[in-house]
Amino acid sequence: MTSSWIQDLSFDSANGSVTMTTKSGRTYTYESVGSDTADAWEGADSAGRYHNLNIRGKFEVEQA
Repeated sequence: MTSSWIQDLSFDSANGSVTMTTKSGRTYTYESVGSDTADAWEGADSAGRYHNLNIRGKFEVEQA
């Protein structure tokens, strides 16, 4: 995964959530993300750009 601001992405297949950790240490959990979307996000040329175009505002999110 390549990103200037995303440190890690972790997909939980049991509940379909993706936990994103930023390089600044913030953690966000996106609910009801399908495995195809999670795989595309992790494999994107830019995970941050993928987030901005395909994730932000489209999934319920909780900041930890």
